[in-house]
Amino acid sequence: MAQTNLGSRLADGRGVAKNEAEAAKWLRKAAEQGFAPAQLYIGEMYLSGRGGFLQDDLQALALFRKSAATGLNEALFALGTMYQLGRGLDKNDVLAYAYLNLAAANGHDAAEKERNAIFATLKPAQVKEGQALSSSWKPGQLLPDRTKT
Repeated sequence: MAQTNLGSRLADGRGVAKNEAEAAKWLRKAAEQGFAPAQLYIGEMYLSGRGGFLQDDLQALALFRKSAATGLNEALFALGTMYQLGRGLDKNDVLAYAYLNLAAANGHDAAEKERNAIFATLKPAQVKEGQALSSSWKPGQLLPDRTKT
């Protein structure tokens, strides 16, 4: 946690001089040790191409997957958004709905809003599949990469 806190402060210049190279060093250390918030933070940096990281949807996706597998709410939201937008993978509204449903169930307001927007576009069979996927999810795993509907 301390490595992530230091890295995020260095990346954003909060309370210390901004130093993206040093930030990346500390964030990578924490992420390599499996610390989900660090994986999420680096994934967000890859997604936006900031903090000394080149924009790379595939790197962001890989880090979001690792972080989401732990159940980190923000990572579930990020992964749902990736499926919703088709960034770094094929667009899949059922999987987007399922991941956003997981995040919304844990109180993530933006996930609830996005989930509800997707819900309005899905067929009943797709909603049923998305709900089944999210209800069967357990920490330590990811949802399948493909859906039936």
